[in-house]
Order: sequence, then structure tokens, then C-alpha cells
Amino acid sequence: MNKFLTLFLLIATAMLAQGKLTHSSSRSITLSFELPEISQRPLSIGSQDYVRVDYPDSRMRAEAGAPLIPYSVYRIALPPGATVKMQYDILSQRELSATSLLPAVIVSGTRGSAYLDR
Repeated sequence: MNKFLTLFLLIATAMLAQGKLTHSSSRSITLSFELPEISQRPLSIGSQDYVRVDYPDSRMRAEAGAPLIPYSVYRIALPPGATVKMQYDILSQRELSATSLLPAVIVSGTRGSAYLDR
């Protein structure tokens, strides 16, 4: 079972462009993920100046009136019966001012409400 799990996760990991396998054994694997370079774009809406923060292929956490915050989702396939233990380390960080981040805007239409985040 352990060899099957390792092989299965190696194959699944190889298919992830953003993930990198950094360690594997018969009992575990270690994956590393790095975010692309963060971009900041100034925007003016009416008389208000904002900054939009994002990176390639990011999703936006949208809550009406709150700042748009980019995030990523990573999916890893696991065989039935496998268990997952997650641990993360922040290898580097960068502080950005949140005073003028672009807020999420709710857009209503015939198909219901949605968030304008792109």
C-alpha cells in the first residue's frame, strides 16, 4: 500500500505545474509550492485611488466591500484509505500596505449575483 501511495502521489505531483516534489519515502512525500511574483497595479475608480494585488492564475477572495485578496488552490489526488498530515513553513514574506487595496464589487444580473474580481 505504501509503495502504491508513493507512486500514485509521484504521478499526481508530476501533473501539477506549480508543485515540486522535494522528498519521498515509502511512508511520505514532501511537496513544495511557490507563488509567482506578486504584481501591484494602481487603479482609479471615480476620485478614489486603489491598488490591485494579484499574481498569475490566482483566485480572489471576494467579500463585498472587503479588499480583494489573491489566493491559490492546489489539488492532490490520494488513494482510498490514505491519510494526510499538513505542515507548512513560510520561507519568505513581503508586507504590503492594505490601506488602499481594491475592494470586491458585487455585480447583479439575470443569473444572480456574482463578484467582479478580474
